[in-house]
Amino acid sequence: MIAVKVIHHALPPEVLARVQARARESLYGTREYGGLTFPGMSVVESTLVPEVGALLGMRRPPVLCYFRVGNTEDEHTSFIHTDVGVGSLATILYLDSSDADGTAFWIHRRTWKDSTVGETPEERTQHQHDQLSAEAWIRYETVTMRENRLVVFPTVLFHSRFPFHPTFANRRVFVSFFDEGAL
Repeated sequence: MIAVKVIHHALPPEVLARVQARARESLYGTREYGGLTFPGMSVVESTLVPEVGALLGMRRPPVLCYFRVGNTEDEHTSFIHTDVGVGSLATILYLDSSDADGTAFWIHRRTWKDSTVGETPEERTQHQHDQLSAEAWIRYETVTMRENRLVVFPTVLFHSRFPFHPTFANRRVFVSFFDEGAL
């Protein structure tokens, strides 16, 4: 399995407060990606939090940054997916805390894959078919949502918001994607 890194108290309090204020002030709308519409997104400039990149030892700025505010009504809030094609490294900075929310990482029951590494076309079809069915997967790690907790993982890993039927309204996260060679 490919490692997931969790950093507690990721940002200094004054930087976290600035990011949280920006997230509250942002205008949220929808974003199209991969044929799906994602509500509650606000794309922000990659220079908003240079401390995140510095914390991770990144030599380059992120290729995409956005705030996401989730709610219990989102149609595509929870599905098992990868972020391949948006960079090679994903980061999620939790801006709120909730014991009832977080990020889960999965292995497919039939193909026994935790990522797209070495994925055959048949496996890709199976993974896409099963992305809305948690029963087709084994959850092997869950990171609970805690304010100022940073989750770092390769974009090839299968992951989702967890639980599949969220109970925490107005969940706010700051997501960044970095490209090859950023480390």
